[in-house]
Amino acid sequence: MQRSGSGVAALSHSELQELGLLYRQTASDLAAVREDATGRQLATYLNQLLGRCHNLIYLGHKPKVSGLVRFYRDTYPQLFRETLPQTLLAVAIFLFTALIACAVSAVNKKMATACWGLE
Repeated sequence: MQRSGSGVAALSHSELQELGLLYRQTASDLAAVREDATGRQLATYLNQLLGRCHNLIYLGHKPKVSGLVRFYRDTYPQLFRETLPQTLLAVAIFLFTALIACAVSAVNKKMATACWGLE
C-alpha cells in the first residue's frame, strides 16, 4: 500500500480501513516491545514507522484562511443559535449566583472579608 504524492486522499475506503487497522496493530506491538529490554532496536523502528504514519494521516493538508473565515461567518453563528437556550441558562445561573454572593456580602461583613478580602 504505497502511494506517491497525494497522501491519504489517494487511498480508497478499504485501504483507509486497512491503514487504520495496521496503525493500531503497530501501536499495540510497539507497546509490547517497549516492555522487553532486548527489543530496543525494534521499538525504535516501530516508533519511527508510527511517527511517519501519524504525520501522513493527521497532517493531510494545510489549513486555509478561507476555512477560518467560513467558520466564523457560517459555522459559529449557526452553532451559537443552536445552543442559545443552554448558553442563556448558563448565563442566568452565573448572574443569579453572583447576585446571591453580592447580597450575602452586603449583609454579612465577615463573609465579605472572607470572600472578597475587603475590610
